Amino acid sequence: MEAPDTSPGADFPDSTHLFAIPAEVGAAGYRVPVARERLVARTALIDRLMSSNEPVITVVAPPGYGKTTFLAQWARQLGRVAWVSCERSDNDPVALWSHVLAALVRIEPVSAQAAALLAASGGEVDIVPSLVAYMSAMRQPVAVVLDHFELVTSPQCTTSIAEFALRVPEDWRLVLASRDTVPIPVSRLRVARQIVEIGMDHLAMSTNEAAASWAGLAPRCPPPRLKSLSGARRGGQLAFIWLRSR
Repeated sequence: MEAPDTSPGADFPDSTHLFAIPAEVGAAGYRVPVARERLVARTALIDRLMSSNEPVITVVAPPGYGKTTFLAQWARQLGRVAWVSCERSDNDPVALWSHVLAALVRIEPVSAQAAALLAASGGEVDIVPSLVAYMSAMRQPVAVVLDHFELVTSPQCTTSIAEFALRVPEDWRLVLASRDTVPIPVSRLRVARQIVEIGMDHLAMSTNEAAASWAGLAPRCPPPRLKSLSGARRGGQLAFIWLRSR
C-alpha cells in the first residue's frame, strides 16, 4: 500500500478536504465527561499517569470503581484528549475508527484521506499503519481514550485496536477503559515497558479518600464505619448509603 502524504496541510488546503464528524453521533460522545461536584480528586492515580510515559494505559475494573470519573479528572489536566464513549454499534471497524477520527477532529483537523482509506478498505487491519501515519501528522500529541471498551467485542475491531496499541505515535497515549480484560498483547507491551495497568486495587479508595468522599456526598451526616471495609468495597458502600439517603 502506498504510504500516505502526511505532511501538515498537504491534504487539506480548504475545509472540503477535512474529515467530517459522522452525523449519526452526537457531540457528547466525544466529550470528556463532566465530573460531578464534590468528587474526591484521585490525585495519586492522576500523578502516576502524569509522570509516566508509556504509550498504552489500561483501566480495568468492574462497574462502580470510578474508571470514567478517574480518567475524566486526568483528561482535564492533560488537555489534548480524544475521548470516545464506545457503544455496541462500534463493533464495526469502520464505525469505530470513524469515531476515533471524529474525536481527533474536535482537537485539530485530520486529513479526509484517512476517512476515504477507511471506507474503501472496509476497516481491514492492514490500514492501521496508514491511519496512524495520518494521526501522527497532527501538530501535537493526543491521548486517545476508548471508554466502555468492553462493548467492543468484534474480532475485527479488537485486532485493529491491538495493532494500534503496538503502533501508538511517539508521545501519544492510547487509553482503554473496560470492565473486562482488554484484548491487546499485554504481555508483549509489558516486556517492552510500554503499558501502564490500572486495576481494582489501584482504583479502590483509601480510608481517607472514602472519608473525604462521604463528606462531599453527605456533609451533614456522620461518616459510616468504612475503616473496617476492604479498599475495594469502600466506594460501593459509600454509593449504597448515599443512594438510600436520597
